Amino acid sequence: MASVEKLKLRRMIVSGFKALEDFDLRFPDGLILLIGANGSGKSSILQALTFVKYFAKGQTKQFFNDRHWNIAAVRGKVSSSRGSPQFSVKLLLETSKGCEIAWGFSWGYNTTETTSESVWVRRTSDAEPVHVLSYNRMTRTINAGNSTIKGLTPEGTLLATFDPEFLNKDYTRELESLKRWGPGVFSLELLSPSSMRAGARGIHTDIGFKGERLGGFLASLSPEAKARVVKRLQRFYPLEGLETTRKRAGWVDLQISESFENIGPVNAAHMSDGFMRLLGLATIPEFSDEASLILLDEVEDGIDPHILPKFINSIAKESPAQLMITSHSPLLVNFFEPKQICFIARSRDGRSLSAGFDEISDATNGLEYMGAGEVWANTSSEKITSWVRAASKHNNEKIQTTRKFVRDAAELKIISPKNRVKKFMDGES
Repeated sequence: MASVEKLKLRRMIVSGFKALEDFDLRFPDGLILLIGANGSGKSSILQALTFVKYFAKGQTKQFFNDRHWNIAAVRGKVSSSRGSPQFSVKLLLETSKGCEIAWGFSWGYNTTETTSESVWVRRTSDAEPVHVLSYNRMTRTINAGNSTIKGLTPEGTLLATFDPEFLNKDYTRELESLKRWGPGVFSLELLSPSSMRAGARGIHTDIGFKGERLGGFLASLSPEAKARVVKRLQRFYPLEGLETTRKRAGWVDLQISESFENIGPVNAAHMSDGFMRLLGLATIPEFSDEASLILLDEVEDGIDPHILPKFINSIAKESPAQLMITSHSPLLVNFFEPKQICFIARSRDGRSLSAGFDEISDATNGLEYMGAGEVWANTSSEKITSWVRAASKHNNEKIQTTRKFVRDAAELKIISPKNRVKKFMDGES
């Protein structure tokens, strides 16, 4: 098998999903923190990326079943895409050695099948990216390298159906990396203390999107890994130890011991909501090596604000995966660099927009006297919305030439040999 490199997400463009229409977001090296008013679209961004995981596993219908959602409910909501028949995603990913993979796909709401898929690769030795894989539902044809396959109607990515070496042996390594990246998106946006207390059985590589597999995941950890979880929590909570006992039918009994005198073990059923969330978050660095991107919604919920920033920072530093976090806590925002923070707001026609904190001069000017969270807290929602709209308009004007090329070609490809995929994705026309 070809060696596989871990990928980092650098940019995403999403259309046809709720209020996300030509929604464009860049990612820093590590954690990205999304802030903005209620209803601005922060949770929708996490949901769109969660769909990518299901698409990568070839289980797109399961995404809706797990959430008890009607498929029609997530179609584009803004005037330009209302009733849009498809959900489109374009992602730019990069290896530690600078190899870039541009992956784009569309999925039909009516057909519940893949409409199109395309993968471009630019190795560090290449001047131009190479089109290594494509699919078109109209012709039901896969083009991969020198091969052509006809008559297929996939529900998700072609990589969930075919071995990468079969698709394109010249780019097996990059396709294998992409195949592993998608299922490694772990969404914890529905993390629920009640689900975490409910117990679990079996052996798991993560805690589940509601935390429902927490007990089984902890029980499957090695003593060394479990000790790391305890040590992580001891910095912020009077925890002495953590015990998991497998009972009949494989169910796991979860108990903790606190570092107080004359206090016996506490069962999961009697642990506070806040502690359960702390425990769930403390397991993130122990997720399998396959974890690529961790999604957390309103991460401050139920956690003492005195410990929140340091706790989240420690999780981000210890996790090998990228983290995307939404928050309404100015105190938490204060502890992160402007380049890690992104404002989300809505346009006049209802589309979600993004703008990096460091892209807005009015915001960065306030950093001379205040932290980023204080700037945010002391600025009205109306003013922030105007900042984001202005920054988004500027960014759109800056890349409109390249964006037109992408629309015409329906691919993530450079315009000339002098322009690399990275330049396009960085907004240089």
